[in-house]
Amino acid sequence: MKERIKGRKNYPTEEVDPLNFLSDNEIRRLISQGKTIKFTQDLFEKLFNCVHCGECETEPERFLLKH
Repeated sequence: MKERIKGRKNYPTEEVDPLNFLSDNEIRRLISQGKTIKFTQDLFEKLFNCVHCGECETEPERFLLKH
């Protein structure tokens, strides 16, 4: 994806709070677990830290996990 703002990362949550950002690969891994996912407080906070900027490939999966 082309840079949103020159010199800045495309994912605002990762740029502002990199320790509380779930990558696309982490989201895919969680989705693959189906209903066996064990939500810890840390995972819950990272998931809800997403600002849904629409710049990642896993935005629909992120909404699904929040549901």
